[in-house]
Amino acid sequence: MKKILHSIILNFRKTQWFLPLIAFLISMQMKAFTNHLDDELPPPSGTIINVSDMPELLAAIAQANETGNVDIILESGTYEYDIIYVSWIKWGLYLGKDNITIRSKTGNRDDVIIKGKGMDGNISSIFQIGGKHITIANVTLGWVNTHAIQVKGENDADNFLAHNIRFVDTFQQLLKVSGSTANVTADNGIVRYSLFEYSAGIGPQWYIGGIDCHGGKNWLIKDNVFKDIVSPETSLAEHAIHFWSNAENTIAEGNIITNCDRGIGFGLGDRGHGAGVIKNNMVHTTRDVGIGLENANGVKVYNNTVVSENYPFSIEYRFSGTNAIIKNNLCSASIELRNDASGELSSNIQNYSTAEFVDYEAGDLHLIRNKTNSKFLIDKGEELDEVLLDFDKQTRPFGKGYDIGADELVKNVRGILVTPKILSLEPEEDKQLKALVLPHDAYDKNVTWISSDTLVAIVNDNGKVTAISPGSVVITATTNDGDFTDNSYVHVRVPNFNIKVYPVPFRSGDLTIELGPSGYSGSSKISIRPLFRQELVYSKEVFTESIKIPRNEFTKGLYLIYIYQGGKLIMKTIIVK
Repeated sequence: MKKILHSIILNFRKTQWFLPLIAFLISMQMKAFTNHLDDELPPPSGTIINVSDMPELLAAIAQANETGNVDIILESGTYEYDIIYVSWIKWGLYLGKDNITIRSKTGNRDDVIIKGKGMDGNISSIFQIGGKHITIANVTLGWVNTHAIQVKGENDADNFLAHNIRFVDTFQQLLKVSGSTANVTADNGIVRYSLFEYSAGIGPQWYIGGIDCHGGKNWLIKDNVFKDIVSPETSLAEHAIHFWSNAENTIAEGNIITNCDRGIGFGLGDRGHGAGVIKNNMVHTTRDVGIGLENANGVKVYNNTVVSENYPFSIEYRFSGTNAIIKNNLCSASIELRNDASGELSSNIQNYSTAEFVDYEAGDLHLIRNKTNSKFLIDKGEELDEVLLDFDKQTRPFGKGYDIGADELVKNVRGILVTPKILSLEPEEDKQLKALVLPHDAYDKNVTWISSDTLVAIVNDNGKVTAISPGSVVITATTNDGDFTDNSYVHVRVPNFNIKVYPVPFRSGDLTIELGPSGYSGSSKISIRPLFRQELVYSKEVFTESIKIPRNEFTKGLYLIYIYQGGKLIMKTIIVK
């Protein structure tokens, strides 16, 4: 599930016997759509300032810009630019000192919204980043007429971190990393677990994009979602991810790009890109190329899945300054060399049917398990040191070799069988249950155990049941992959070593219940009912040491025998065949 984000597509089917087996097709990890808590962020290390409204935020930023080393913690709520602030913050809240962190208190990005006056309003940006080691985390930013965040490379704003941010509805690129003619750049930035989107499903004009970076070096863009970055005009919107103007060593990894005009671009015209890796991305573009390299020398393009609609190329590499390595990519269109570029290509699949993906229009480019994919994609790729994991952070390879594309197709769980099905225990007695996860070579065979009544019996993480007190309880095992379940029925009896019931299982003749030692003549009240049903099939008070009940009193099934003797309740279980 554990699993980005993540949609689950299930195909339900019944099999023989009592066990329902579900063919689990695929689970999409949409991590970038989930709300990430602060556990991946370092704890506050500077002066901590808690704020709950816009004036307090302005005061906290003023203090941070005096001293640096400030952690600003935002209470839940909406922080909206007011007209009284416009005269001096219309260009955005400037963070000029080093080591400043701004984050929500809860870790949920939906709990804190910082917004301007709309895409056609008089507020340019939310934040302008001018210092080093600035972190913005766990917030929603947008509704401004340029960028939600501008990282100012001309101010040498290195080591910026954007963590779990929703960027929404800006009139230009959602996140801008600017440069300078003096070749001063913002380097070593990280953007992760964030969502970039236009809420209307389309942008306001063509000059929009996701991340646009001039000249930055050593940036990491991972596990984000970019959606609906679409121009309403004939001109194309900018890329979802674009690094150019001599950017270097960019890594774009594990991102989802869906319903965008253009996907990932390294370089543009003669303003190129050096080195870097584009790997394990799922890219769906509707009007232009999925991955484009222009004067991008030394870039590695590995194990991406790219669907390009209305454009003949899923991946294109252009101009003489491009010498790329392109391997293990799965494309709905072709991979095209243009304008004297060069490259090393191997183990790529081109012009592949979109019918072999779970749901490409929704951005889910996981593979369907079928004969076509098994024939052309599974175990057909090359082993690459840079791609040890797949899009879902599963270890490659699963099987004989790497699968082609972002998804390493593993065997999913299809069912579970718990044994034994019935247990009869006395208080403080324990018994080990076993869970058989099917198929035997499924990728994730972890299960969770739970007791329906912990006052009767408990179960540990390994399936060991310990009886507590007399009664009946259901022990359930649930698979981590697919949420398949199966049960064991546990009955905790009052200890009484004189009472015996036989034969078990009961097939024919008489059922014998021995109620005490030889010569016993005490009172014993006996009731028999089907398991988990209330109707009685037998009820009688006797004063003998044993009784016999004929087979014709029963139908096939499981039964509980309740024996009240000496002020105690003793329970026995029988199977009638």
